[in-house]
Amino acid sequence: MSRNGSVPEPISATQTHQGDRLKQLRRQQHSESQSVRRSARREIFGLEVLPRLRKEHEVRRLTEYQYRIDGVLDIYPTHRCWHLLRRGWRGRFRKPTELAIADIEKVLSGKPVMRIR
Repeated sequence: MSRNGSVPEPISATQTHQGDRLKQLRRQQHSESQSVRRSARREIFGLEVLPRLRKEHEVRRLTEYQYRIDGVLDIYPTHRCWHLLRRGWRGRFRKPTELAIADIEKVLSGKPVMRIR
């Protein structure tokens, strides 16, 4: 019973099916937009950040989603994360290119920023 004393109508199978389809459509749209954002991050990283890092550091591409800088720092541009191998530190770098490069330089010098573990 609801607050006003009336009995709510049962949900029909058609309404349930429409709700499921709507949820599925929203999930699909979210997945597609996430894919576009992640692809854009990798592209920006490859076009703007990597060339500047390569001027001062040795950068190796390990996979499509992972780079190793000077053999000590792994970068994952898709999720804007880093992992300092020797210390086991992990963290995130900020979005704009200038801030990302500054964050990476700080981590390489032993001053982690936005550390998450």
